[in-house]
Amino acid sequence: MLRLEAITQTMATNGRALEDSEQKKYMRGLSQAVGVKEETKFNRDKFEQLRAFGG
Repeated sequence: MLRLEAITQTMATNGRALEDSEQKKYMRGLSQAVGVKEETKFNRDKFEQLRAFGG
């Protein structure tokens, strides 16, 4: 594959090699493997901490 085609394909798929549902399962599995707990609701305090950390 030409380099330009590879770059175009990566951009078109947002760098994903999997379908959306498979990508979510994969990322969820990786997160669980490293001990990240999934939160289901928005936490304003954590958001503000992250925003302050980012600059």
